[in-house]
Amino acid sequence: MPNSEFKIPIPTIEGEDLELNISSDEPVIFVGANGSGKTRLAVFLESKFESSHRISAHRALSLNPKVPKIDEDTANRQMRTGTQQPDATIDNRGRYRWNNNQATHLLNDFDNVLQSLFAEFLNMLVEERLNKDKLKNQVPQESKFEKLTQIWNKLLPHRNIKIHSNDIQVSTNNCQSSYSASELSDGERAIFYLIGQTLIAPKNGLLIIDEPELHVHKSLMSDLWDLLESERKDCAFVFITHDLDFAASRVAQKIVLLEYEHPDKWKLETEPEKFELNEKITTLILGSRKSILFVEGTDNSLDRAIYGACFPDWTIVPCGGCKEVINSVNAMNKHENLHRTTCAGVIDADDRELYQQKYLKKKRVGVLPVAIIENLFLLPEISREIAVHEGCKDEELDDCLQQLKHAIFTEAKKPEIQESIIKKYCERIVHHKLKRINFQDCKNIGDMPEMYERETRAINIESMVEDKRKELMEAIDEQDLKKLLRIYNIKGLPGLLAGTIRGNNQTQFLNWIVRHMPVEKNGKIAQAIKSELHDVESTINNNQ
Repeated sequence: MPNSEFKIPIPTIEGEDLELNISSDEPVIFVGANGSGKTRLAVFLESKFESSHRISAHRALSLNPKVPKIDEDTANRQMRTGTQQPDATIDNRGRYRWNNNQATHLLNDFDNVLQSLFAEFLNMLVEERLNKDKLKNQVPQESKFEKLTQIWNKLLPHRNIKIHSNDIQVSTNNCQSSYSASELSDGERAIFYLIGQTLIAPKNGLLIIDEPELHVHKSLMSDLWDLLESERKDCAFVFITHDLDFAASRVAQKIVLLEYEHPDKWKLETEPEKFELNEKITTLILGSRKSILFVEGTDNSLDRAIYGACFPDWTIVPCGGCKEVINSVNAMNKHENLHRTTCAGVIDADDRELYQQKYLKKKRVGVLPVAIIENLFLLPEISREIAVHEGCKDEELDDCLQQLKHAIFTEAKKPEIQESIIKKYCERIVHHKLKRINFQDCKNIGDMPEMYERETRAINIESMVEDKRKELMEAIDEQDLKKLLRIYNIKGLPGLLAGTIRGNNQTQFLNWIVRHMPVEKNGKIAQAIKSELHDVESTINNNQ
């Protein structure tokens, strides 16, 4: 599927245009306070492209399931332009769709959404009926209405939508009776509307969502947009919001709107330092009904995406580095009387000795089977599932994986790479040994220099270098990939996988993983990763 890309010069108050690239590979989130020109920016972006589709913040949510049925072309024309006139074009949408008041007009197009969905649904049913003999051995194509119900059922499994030829009914679990979709709550109608709008947006278009959080419960927000972004991979998504929680929860390019000057100028911050939630971890813990799993990284990091998919019964709390993870678990365990929540942690292996790993496991801190989390994707079973997901099979699959393995060991044989691996290992071990020097055994200050000299004399860097080099060369000579990945403590290997299997770079691959994992929690890639984390799972579930 080709990527959709839109280049837009945004006028700034400072005088120079900001050249913004928006693509289907990475959503963009604009976040700003009231008065920062958010809706005006949405209008501005929509005006730049025929294939743009804006979901307004000012939207009426009256759902009429018995809406009059019209043909699909007319329904889509009215959806896009606001009129059924046969000669209407996208140039007419300002007048008919927005009533010449694009920023503040209350958009009342729920009927249009339903007419478009019904029209396509009925057309596909007729087509299948007329060509049933020709299509009998083919898998039926899903209509947008069917996709809507699938997404709906994932988000709201307690409310089942049933589509009829001229009606939409809703039923609850364990209940034979049903009721009209017009009786859905505000939040449920908002979800229905957002799913429908997203599905009927133009192919390869620019989808602009103004205040995506409006009327939708926070507990559903992340899953809703994960599913919609996954369904419309052809589209470039732009979210415009004042909700910092929503901005923090998404993996996207994030831009802060600082100031607005009429008619079309903005002051923007394109590299905000933080989009982290302000709530303290303790508040999260006390309010959580799930067990807490402390992990490395941030809210938008690889760690959260992977552990969230592999351990869905845990609340994932990123807290920075390995030290913060260990300290958080220790602090929670010391104050068990203040909460009733089980807690554990997961950290990278990071050259930790076996005795250190055993100690951490007793504290319910799991240690990855690889030096750094990025190396997980290079493990044979995981890289195989990624290759299968990308369409490789049979001999092509084996050749692809063999090329990847060859590339990894070729990289590991480079002298500069080996020196970097060994140097990082020695730095970590020396740092750890220095931290363990205990001056409490000294009777007076005069004894401290002697103890320091004795302890530092015992640190044999030459021996460390020799042992680690030997271990590294054994892994290379034996072509033992798992052993190599336990040692390989520098970032960069996923770039080899990205180039070999997906034809892109490391940043694009890791961004894809972060977006893909929450959607495919039960997918084969997530299951392959989880199978490699069996020791971690055993550790965090210990005594649970």
